[in-house]
Amino acid sequence: MITIHMLSTALSPITHMHGTAGNVALLQREAILGKDGQVYSIPCLSGNALRHSLVRAPAAEYMCKAIDMPLMPYQLADLMWHGGRLTKANPLTAGATKALLDSVPFLALLGGALPGQILQGCLKVSRGLLVCDEAADIIERRSGVAVQNTHGAETFVGSYLYTRGAEENNPDAIQDRMIYEGECVKAGAKFYHTMSLETASPLAIGCLLKALADASKDIGGMGRIGHGELHIEWACTNIAIGEERALIDGYSDYLKQNADTVRSALMDLFDEPIKVEAEEKKKPAKRSKKATDDKPKPDALNATQTDLDFFGATPEE
Repeated sequence: MITIHMLSTALSPITHMHGTAGNVALLQREAILGKDGQVYSIPCLSGNALRHSLVRAPAAEYMCKAIDMPLMPYQLADLMWHGGRLTKANPLTAGATKALLDSVPFLALLGGALPGQILQGCLKVSRGLLVCDEAADIIERRSGVAVQNTHGAETFVGSYLYTRGAEENNPDAIQDRMIYEGECVKAGAKFYHTMSLETASPLAIGCLLKALADASKDIGGMGRIGHGELHIEWACTNIAIGEERALIDGYSDYLKQNADTVRSALMDLFDEPIKVEAEEKKKPAKRSKKATDDKPKPDALNATQTDLDFFGATPEE
């Protein structure tokens, strides 16, 4: 198994939210059992958010550029950037599934939902635990490194309050401005998290390392006003120093040399027309033949893949 140990430092307030209390947005938290036997609720980063911002989004964007695929069906973009959606369809055979994973390292790494089946990826991403007194014992057990000079979790919790909607030069509009507020994790706080790979091919490992190198290193909401910036340090077990560059180059070369194969494998996943079925409703009361004939006939409820080819490869979180 390959494990990447990561330490993320907040360079700006982190507003990774989970629910509200009245008009106040609340931080994402996780209940843990401390070394003293007490249960604590500490701020955390969800594994899903880390997986998307650090791996899935940058990996999808790089692959699309490398194989020259600027446009694609909506369902394929949904698969690559958001994991896809399981629909009722015939799944791929075992042989076809293996061929797909061998051809597209991105899917071997991250998996996703295809028509009729779920693909299991080889990447596992942990939640990010705040480095604090309450979580020190758990982090030490997971990392094998002593945690020192920490503080209580609530020391790192701050708040924000902003307004919008008012015209700066119009005093009469001030009373109409909207106030929004919530909790945040203060800049300077650190989170520990890991990524691990089981039975991964060198191409899948290269895909992961390339994504980490390209990732924007931000998380949570309110990025438009500077929140969510992270500085990430990481160390990888079972990969020799200097080998990372060779794995990334190997993955990049594979995409360039096999662009047609990878592109075809992806596009073929959604080459069948999409059938949109109307929900069953109670039959309306019978109408006269003349009234029925006079009513305009509705358009067909069958949309083809071509109708949905408007989606470009421009990811948005």
